[in-house]
Amino acid sequence: MKLGVVIWAAATSLGLTIAFIPTLFTFKPSFDGMLIGGQPLIDGQVVVRKSDLEGQGGNVGWGLVERDIEICSDWILTVSEQRPKIDSYLERQTKVDPFGKVLWPGAISGCRVVRSMNLEEGTRVCVVGCGVGLEVLALLSLGLEPIGVDYNAELFELPMYDGVETKCMDLTSEENLPASEAFMACDCLYSEATASALAIRFGKLIHEGKKVIVTDSQRFHSKLFLEVLNTQLEKFGLDGCLKWREIELKGVSTRGVTDGEVRVSDVVVNLLTA
Repeated sequence: MKLGVVIWAAATSLGLTIAFIPTLFTFKPSFDGMLIGGQPLIDGQVVVRKSDLEGQGGNVGWGLVERDIEICSDWILTVSEQRPKIDSYLERQTKVDPFGKVLWPGAISGCRVVRSMNLEEGTRVCVVGCGVGLEVLALLSLGLEPIGVDYNAELFELPMYDGVETKCMDLTSEENLPASEAFMACDCLYSEATASALAIRFGKLIHEGKKVIVTDSQRFHSKLFLEVLNTQLEKFGLDGCLKWREIELKGVSTRGVTDGEVRVSDVVVNLLTA
């Protein structure tokens, strides 16, 4: 079965719409011209089957590609992006998550927000799902102390993590996040399990008086996150009435996970602060 058919079948059976995806991904019904021409999204994961790769041969991975990211007109930072290799897909059998190796629009919104907060120099800020590290670079440029948290330890080999405290962990585990005064999670709500786990953790942090920033440009599980977060706040005797705010980003450049092409578009990002 071609991947394009799998995408349609998965979306139809789950009652999902994928109309927004073409701005960030390239979908094709065959492998003509590329080893992977499409990605079926199942609960925020990418499913790759060995049968889809038969006869293609080789390895489609490419190395680090630097890209300047304009957070604001007076604030431009350089990140290194990397496309995951097919070998790593197969090593993990059927489910992988390549999303963390390219920059997502929510990171830009998160950086703008943390700058506007005027946090005291040296404040520890935990970046949950830190990915390619734009938020980490932004925090450093603001004189803050970032702590990067991601379940993919390979990301910590990227140059922007030199000298930065990091922790490899799964949000759905029992491990504690590193102690910090503020926490941010940008475009991390790609699966139900992750969205729920993050909501429970951040509800507790809000109860403890910590500052939190959450952004979501993809809307896989925005609604679920908000429901679980507000329920958690009510358990602590707080008002469970937090809502998303929509922030429009003009002319945002994003790199496709499958083809590596950079595209420019306007993006609306969900933002929540507490």
